Amino acid sequence: MLPSWVSFLSPEISGEPEDRLGFKTATAPSRMTAAIAPTARPVTRCDGLFVEPELWRCGVGAALVEAATHEARRRGLALSVVANPAARGFYERCGFSHEGEAQTRFGPALRMSK
Repeated sequence: MLPSWVSFLSPEISGEPEDRLGFKTATAPSRMTAAIAPTARPVTRCDGLFVEPELWRCGVGAALVEAATHEARRRGLALSVVANPAARGFYERCGFSHEGEAQTRFGPALRMSK
């Protein structure tokens, strides 16, 4: 069950492309977002997780990851992320395992999944 303060947004409402699902929090919808995007494998990618720095360590990011995980599992998919190396501890606490490295337009990243 998702926390009551996390709500699912349909693609039409979230502004996400048709094949993406958006999530937000009810308390500050414009400040915390996450989206999951389908891939060619039976895995979906957590993409665009953002929480304002002053709200870090308040459970918001973990709740967004849980919402994305819940929706991925409901669709029979695993969840992966290409993460900033500085966020490794956060994703590990959310149940992700390190699978390797990746290169993004922002620099080196970690490939993780759960």
